[in-house]
Amino acid sequence: TLASLGALVTESLTHFAHRWQQAGLVYDYQLDPALRARLDQRRFRQLLENLFENATRYTDAPGRIRVRLSRDGDEAHLVVADSAPGVPAEELPLLFEPLHRAERSRSRAHGGSGLGLAICQRIVTAHGGRISAAPAPEGGVAIH
Repeated sequence: TLASLGALVTESLTHFAHRWQQAGLVYDYQLDPALRARLDQRRFRQLLENLFENATRYTDAPGRIRVRLSRDGDEAHLVVADSAPGVPAEELPLLFEPLHRAERSRSRAHGGSGLGLAICQRIVTAHGGRISAAPAPEGGVAIH
């Protein structure tokens, strides 16, 4: 189905806004309202939920979450970045492996099954996209 990506991201942001406020996190976002794509909306919502849930669990308060949705040529580019703690550079490519645990500051003590980013990778790949992790300017992790 042809869907507005901005509307789907806004819906998910609205869903998480109260939790972020309660957790001592602030967020900002910048969305291209014209971006549309043929996708499975249920799976795209699951992708957003997993990315936002990770950012919630692994960002120390007071913290920041930044969400960007933009056009990159004929592709949509979504970035979810958070503030500290980060993940060592050598661990970043491993974040998408099922059950992989990064260093202790982003460990299982924060909950979760260790499958969220592996599921994200499957959703993105099924839609013909790519997903990667990089250090975030805010001090945490940026998922592209």
